[in-house]
Amino acid sequence: MAKDLDKDVKGQTKEIVDEIDRLLAKCGSGKTKLLSALIWLTDIRNRAPMNEVWTAWVDPKNMPARACVEAKLADPNALVGSWSSPRSDTRERSVSADLDAIFERNYARVEPYTLLMMAQVRSIFDRLVEVRELPGDCIEFGAFRGGLSFFLGLCIVDMGLAKRVAMLDSFQGLPPPDEALDAPFEQGTMASDLQEVLRVRAELGSTPW
Repeated sequence: MAKDLDKDVKGQTKEIVDEIDRLLAKCGSGKTKLLSALIWLTDIRNRAPMNEVWTAWVDPKNMPARACVEAKLADPNALVGSWSSPRSDTRERSVSADLDAIFERNYARVEPYTLLMMAQVRSIFDRLVEVRELPGDCIEFGAFRGGLSFFLGLCIVDMGLAKRVAMLDSFQGLPPPDEALDAPFEQGTMASDLQEVLRVRAELGSTPW
């Protein structure tokens, strides 16, 4: 949360990302090593101005997985808050050449079926590597054509993990959009087809769906 809460949402966001830079530098790290980020907005209509600052700050080649949600914050004058998780140097060294090969091979196989950029998929892969010793499975909400879920399944098989993947989607695309927030989109945008997802699953072979 920003210290100067008299600023507008862009000013508060700028103060937050500057503080992230400061803390990461103090640990010998940087924004290129961010794995994930969670952003809270007290009013989701402030997403566009917040995104202006975020997009200008984040490294486009190393974009973390990010969620942005509307929520009340502890101080009523706060407009935006953020939490982020960096990859430590120790974890980075643990991602061996073999793991890099797993990522590259499986990303190439699913690239036509995902909306995510390579850097975003890499961030999610790094998180899978990070939690590979923990119990639990993977689930994707809004699977579209299944690309990310298939990617995780292929990597799970290659890494010999005892995990499964579940994917959820209505296959109807987006619901009726809020014109104030979702002007570029229309109802049904990004609709997918279950039969196409099943076809891709069969094409990719045995995976833990």
